[in-house]
Amino acid sequence: MRAFAELLTVHYPVLGVLHLPPLPGSPRPSPGLEAILSGALRDAEALAEGGADGVIVENLGDAPFSGEVVEPHVTACLAVVAREVRRRFGERLVVGVNALRNDALAALGACAAAEAGFIRVNVLVGAMVTDQGLLQGRARDVLLYRQRVCPQAGVLADVLVKHASPLGAPDLVQTARDTFLRAGADVLILSGSGTGQPTDPARLRAVREGVPEAPLWIGSGVSLGAAPMLRGVPHNLGIVEGLTLRAGGVCLMCTRSLLLALSAPILMALSAGCGKDEPVVDDDGDGYTILLDCDDENFDVNPGATELVGDGIDNNCDGFIDAIDGDGDGWLGVGPGELDCDDTNADIFPEAPELCDGLDNDCDGSVDDGVDLPVYYADADLDGFGDAATSVETCTPPEGYLADNTDCDDSSPAVRPSASELCDGLDNDCNGEIDDGALDASVYYLDNDADSFGDVNQPLETCAPPAGYTDVAEDCDDARADVFPGALELCNNDVDDDCDGVLDACFQDLSTAWLRLDGPTSYGSAGMAWSVAGDADGDGLEDLWVAAPYEDSAGTDAGAVWLVRGPFAEGSRTIGEDGVGFTGNADEQLGRMLVGDVDFNGDGLSDVMFSAPRIKSTTGTNAVGAVYVQFGPFVGQTPMPTGADLVIYGDAAWGRLGLGAFVANDVSGDGEPDLVLGATYRGPTDRKEAGVVYVMHGPFTPGSRDVTEADLMIVGGQASDHLGDRLTLGDLDADGVQDIVIGIDEHDAAASDAGAIYLVYGGQTGTVDLATDALRLDGAGSGDNFGRSVALAGDLDGDGVSEIIVGAPGYDDATAGADAGAVYVLSGASVAAGADLATSTLALIVGSAKSGGLGGSVAAGADLDGDGLGELFLGASNAGAQGEGEAYILRGSTVGETSADDAWAIFLGEEIADSAGGMINFLPDLNGGAGTWLGISATSADGVAADAGALYLLDGLAE
Repeated sequence: MRAFAELLTVHYPVLGVLHLPPLPGSPRPSPGLEAILSGALRDAEALAEGGADGVIVENLGDAPFSGEVVEPHVTACLAVVAREVRRRFGERLVVGVNALRNDALAALGACAAAEAGFIRVNVLVGAMVTDQGLLQGRARDVLLYRQRVCPQAGVLADVLVKHASPLGAPDLVQTARDTFLRAGADVLILSGSGTGQPTDPARLRAVREGVPEAPLWIGSGVSLGAAPMLRGVPHNLGIVEGLTLRAGGVCLMCTRSLLLALSAPILMALSAGCGKDEPVVDDDGDGYTILLDCDDENFDVNPGATELVGDGIDNNCDGFIDAIDGDGDGWLGVGPGELDCDDTNADIFPEAPELCDGLDNDCDGSVDDGVDLPVYYADADLDGFGDAATSVETCTPPEGYLADNTDCDDSSPAVRPSASELCDGLDNDCNGEIDDGALDASVYYLDNDADSFGDVNQPLETCAPPAGYTDVAEDCDDARADVFPGALELCNNDVDDDCDGVLDACFQDLSTAWLRLDGPTSYGSAGMAWSVAGDADGDGLEDLWVAAPYEDSAGTDAGAVWLVRGPFAEGSRTIGEDGVGFTGNADEQLGRMLVGDVDFNGDGLSDVMFSAPRIKSTTGTNAVGAVYVQFGPFVGQTPMPTGADLVIYGDAAWGRLGLGAFVANDVSGDGEPDLVLGATYRGPTDRKEAGVVYVMHGPFTPGSRDVTEADLMIVGGQASDHLGDRLTLGDLDADGVQDIVIGIDEHDAAASDAGAIYLVYGGQTGTVDLATDALRLDGAGSGDNFGRSVALAGDLDGDGVSEIIVGAPGYDDATAGADAGAVYVLSGASVAAGADLATSTLALIVGSAKSGGLGGSVAAGADLDGDGLGELFLGASNAGAQGEGEAYILRGSTVGETSADDAWAIFLGEEIADSAGGMINFLPDLNGGAGTWLGISATSADGVAADAGALYLLDGLAE
C-alpha cells in the first residue's frame, strides 16, 4: 500500500479528484451509493492507468453544502468509497478525503475508517466568507484529532481557497506561511478563483519564494493549453486536478509528461516561438498537442503510446529509445537482455539490497528474503499503541498491528501513553501510576483545625482528598477552628476572625467579656449606676464605683454603693467583696445616681456623689430624696445618712430629688465643680410633676444642705414632664462655662410623649422657666420619647461646636417595627441657633428590631479608629432575639440614616431579658494602660442570683 509520505518524495506528484455525485440524503437527487461507488472506481482506474499518484474522494455533488459540519451520512459514504478505492488501487494510488465544505474532523473520521493516506482542508487558518457562510480555521482541533484517530494522515491545506473571499485583507504569503509553519499543514494547495479556473502564476511564484520549504501543489485549471502560462514558476510543483485531465472517465494525460512540460527547460522549449495568442495544435490527431508530442506528424508517437523495443523510435516521448533503462538505476528493464524486474522503480534491480518493504528489491524472485523482520504489535483498541503481549514478526504488518508496544491496556482506547490522565481509577497514560496528575483532578487544602476551610499555602492536587483536606481554601489561621472566612468577627480579640484582611465590624456575646462584675444579691439591679472612682482608697491604683439601688441587705430596696478596688484582672468578681461602700435604708434606693473621681473639697483626693431618691426628710416627709457627697479616702461599709460627709435634701414630698444627679466641671464660671440635681416629680402648683433641676455651686464642705439653697433653679415647662433625670453638660457657646442640655422624653408639645431637649446656658443664677426661657427642640412623633438619653459627642462636623446625641427609644421604623428606637446625632451649632430637628440632624441611627428600644442610653467621646472623631456608644436594653439587650459602637464619621445592624461593633447580652446596655460608657484603662475600656451594664443579669445585675468591662476595641 502506498503511504502519504511517498507523495512527498515524488518530483512532480499528480493527484486526481473523484468528484462524487450527490450522496444519499443530499439536497439534490442521488443515483444511490452503489452507482456512486461504481463510478468512483471507474474514475480511479482511469487515473491510476494515466499515471496519477493519488486521488481525493470528494462530495462535490452535495452542493449546496452545509457550513463546516457535515451530516453523519456524508462521513459514512466518504469512508465507504475511500476504503473501496484504497482496497482496489492502494498499491498504485494514495487515497485521501475532502469533506465539503471544510469539515476536517469528518474527513479525518472517514480517513481513519478507510485507512486512507491524507485529507484536504479548505480553510485551516483564518476565516473565509463563502456561499455556505463563514468558514473558520480549526488547525489545533484538526491536529489533535488526527493524532487520536488517523495519525498517518497527511494534511493538504488550501491557501485562500477558491469560491471564497477572505474576511479582511490577509497577505497571501503570510497566510501561506501561517498555514504551513503555524497550522502544521503538510502540503499547500494554491488554486484559481473557481473550479477549473487556472492558477495565477504570479501567486504561485510568490508563495513558492515566500515558503520555499513547503510542498506546493496547483489546485485547479491545469491543462495542456494552460501550460505556457506557468513559464518561470519555480520547480517542485504538484498538481491536484479533477476536471481538465479527464473526460468521460478516460484520462487525457496518461503519463507525467504534463509535469515534465512544466519544468523550466522543457517549458521554455515547448513555448519557444509561441505567441501569446498562437493556438496549440495537434497535427497528427493523436490527442496530444505539439507542446507534448515529440513527433506531431506520427499518430503512433505520443506520450500515451507504448514503447516498442527495437524500432529505434521514442514511441512514448519519454526521451528514451527502446530498451533504455527506464528508471535510471543502471539496469535494463525493457527489451532483449531485460534484467530489471521493475523498471519503474530505481530502488529495484539485481544486486540491490533486499529491504523489508514487501518488494522483491534484488529481483531474485523472493520478497523480503534474508532481512531482519521487524516486530509488530496488536492494536486491538485502535488507539495507535500496541500490546507488547501480542506480536508478529513480518515486513508488512497485518491490519491492526503496528510497531509500538507501549499500550498498557489494549482493550481501552482511553488508556495509552499519549492519553491524558483522568480521575477514573485507571493508569490512562501508562506510566505505572493511577490518577497521577489527572487533568480533572481538584485542588484540596490541608484543614488542620477542621473548620472546613483549608490553608491556601498547603495545597494538594488529587482526585480523592485524604482525610483532613477540604476543597475550600483561604483560612487565614488554620490552627483555630473559630477563625475562617465568614466567621463572626468578634470584638476585642485582635484576631481577623472572618479572614477578610481587616479587623472590621465585629460581634461579641458578653459572656466573653474581659471582666464581669456581678451583683451580690437577687433583684439588686447592680450596674444601674456606675462610675470611675479614680484612686478612691489611696493605694495608687484606679478603682470603680458600682451601685445596686434595689439591694435588700439593709432593708427592701435600701440600695447600696460599693467600691470595686483595683487592680482588675480578667475573669469575674462579685461586687461588694472588697468591703468598702455605702448602704441605705429600706425603700431609699441608694445609688440610683452615681458620679465618682471628682475632688469636691479641693484636697486632692477623689470623692464620690450618689443619690437616694426615696429617702424621707429629717422631719419625716416622704420621698423628698437626697444626694450625698462623700470625701475620700474610703474604708469599710458606711450607712447613710448617718455616715454622710454632706447630704443635700429635697424640699418637697414625693419630689424624689436624686432621680437625677450630675456633676458639672463648672457651670458658674468660678472654676469649682458644681452639682446639678433633679427632682423629677417636683413642680409648681400649675405644672404638677413638671420637674425641677437645681444647680448648686461648689466648693462643698461637710454638713447638711437643702436644695432651697440652690444658685439656679430650672423649672419644667409642662405638667408631668418629669424634668431632671436625663441631661448632659458641655460648653456649646465657647464661653468657658458649661451649658446644660436637658432631655425630657415625656414632653408633649409636638405630640404625646414625642419628647424634647432644652438648652440652658451656664453662668446663670436665679430661676429659668423652661416654658419661656430656654431653647427647645421637639421630637418627631408621638411616643418617640425623644430625649430619654442625651450626651455630647465632641465636634464631629468640624465647625468647632460639640454635637449632641439624643436617644428616642419609642421611635417607630417602617422596616424594623414599632419601638425599634433611634438615636439622633444633632449639630450643636444648629441646636444653639434654634433650628428644628430635621435641619439639625447630621445622622439618624435606627434600631434593628421591633421593641428593641435603641437610644435608652447613649455615650460618646473615645476615638477608637484614630480618625480624630469620637465614636458613638448606644444602648438598646430590650434588643436581641430574647430581650438580652444590646450595645453598639458606630464610628463618629457616621452621617445620614443607617441601621444599628451596620454598627462597627455589636455586643449582645448573655441571657434572656438581661437588659444589657441599660447604662453604657467609655472609661480609661483602669490598670494604667493607654487604651480605652468599655462598660456595659445588664441590670437583670442572673450571674449570682436572679436579677442581681452585672457590669461588664471590655478592655478596649481594636481596629
